[in-house]
Amino acid sequence: NDVGFIGKVNADDLGQKYEEGLTKEKVKYFYNKKQETSPTGTCLILITPDSERTMVTFLGIAGKINQNDIDEKAVQKSEMIFFEGYLWDQGEPKSAFDKAMSLSNTKAMSLSDQFCVERHKDDFLNLVKNKLDIIFANEQEINSLIDVNNFDEVITFGKQLGKLLIITRGEKGSVA
Repeated sequence: NDVGFIGKVNADDLGQKYEEGLTKEKVKYFYNKKQETSPTGTCLILITPDSERTMVTFLGIAGKINQNDIDEKAVQKSEMIFFEGYLWDQGEPKSAFDKAMSLSNTKAMSLSDQFCVERHKDDFLNLVKNKLDIIFANEQEINSLIDVNNFDEVITFGKQLGKLLIITRGEKGSVA
């Protein structure tokens, strides 16, 4: 597929490696790399043999994305835009999300983290119900979002939602 990246990286070693990785994978990047006060973000992902994962993330400059970082033409030309929920936050990141959503065709998002869901539950539920076309979540994230403990209730919610909802369940696989 023809894919692109909108985000923020610093003109530091990690930013250079990130850019090299994008280039190697033929991902177009739509950002102006410059020297920033915050470094490029990093993430350490640990995966257990039963497919559970834990992420230790430092957002760095990525958490400072704002509406001025959104390449309007790139978003308008794209078939789909994919948002990472861990970047959603009040203020500048929300303005970036809002601008990109207003310009995009199909909108997909990963809830990203149960702690993100807990911090932004009302906003995430509004996004899921009213703005997104495709939602990715793990079982804990979706349970937290809709305040249930029974997976059958998640299935009922998904059917009522009438959108594509993809849920990963660790060693139990996934459900769409």
